[in-house]
Amino acid sequence: MSEATDARRLLAQGTPITLADGSSRSLVIQARALAQIEDRYGCLDAYIGALKPATGGKLFHHLAFTFSVCLGVSEDEAWDLMDTRLLESYVAAIGAAMQEALPMEEANPSGNGVAAPAGASPGAATSGSPSPSGTSLPSSSGA
Repeated sequence: MSEATDARRLLAQGTPITLADGSSRSLVIQARALAQIEDRYGCLDAYIGALKPATGGKLFHHLAFTFSVCLGVSEDEAWDLMDTRLLESYVAAIGAAMQEALPMEEANPSGNGVAAPAGASPGAATSGSPSPSGTSLPSSSGA
């Protein structure tokens, strides 16, 4: 990893989100949060898939868990922080924070700005998945 990437990661600003009480917090996905996500979902791909509306999953549960691990509150407290009118903006913020935590352009030696799956040939690549708001959720091998 380059020094510039390390510096950007260490100085991660996160993505601002508005909470139910109208206050704003930065959603930052750090290593501990990534490990907790992997523990709960098995891999990052499963977590990202769970945030897509087409999966028919329990979006509120996924968001409460994300708030818990990223904002350092209990899941019970996380429920009270969510503004149900802002679900799409929360999913977009998670996508942006995930991109900041795991920059895809750094992961692909071909330099085309998308991540190559683990074990793929250098020319093979996949792009992130679109979120409901049109932003991309980065793909990940989960490894």
